[in-house]
Amino acid sequence: MRNGQYHRLVTLSPRRIAVIGRSGAGKTTVALAIGEVLGLPVVHLDREYWGPNWEPVPTEVYAARQAAAIAADAWVIDGSYLASPGWEQRLQRADVVLLVEASLAVCLWRIVRRALRRMDGRRSDLPDGCQERLSLYHLWWALGWTTRFAQLPTTVAQTSPNARLFVVRSADQAARLVSDMPSDPE
Repeated sequence: MRNGQYHRLVTLSPRRIAVIGRSGAGKTTVALAIGEVLGLPVVHLDREYWGPNWEPVPTEVYAARQAAAIAADAWVIDGSYLASPGWEQRLQRADVVLLVEASLAVCLWRIVRRALRRMDGRRSDLPDGCQERLSLYHLWWALGWTTRFAQLPTTVAQTSPNARLFVVRSADQAARLVSDMPSDPE
């Protein structure tokens, strides 16, 4: 993120932030930190999309859950789900779209590390009845992200011309961004 872009995001005081990116890039960490600093509720799309035992909820249930989240006045929505219904509306409603990028190697390492560390525990961003796991599909999805979403910045600009797109490429950039945001006045 260039310094000028970074400064604009910190001073925008956005109320609706969509945090997107490849699995393992750090979306949840960034979303939780931004939500805490700005006093905004964080919605984890994994909790909306998955049911117990990693079974997807019916499409209409997911669409309704996401629509309800998007309709709120303020939110940080954590998750990409760019091939599922409602993603265009989510990005159109956002004030800011924050694309969290990390190298493929970093993302794969984080996915494996997270799965090994948390297999016995729960993550707050996962739905009830779903334990952390390492699956070939998850790794395949992370591996193919760049190919599937190579035009993502252009797509975001076309889909949500009123939202500001910012790209964070490292944990240091994300930490700096969050630490410099104005705190929630309440």
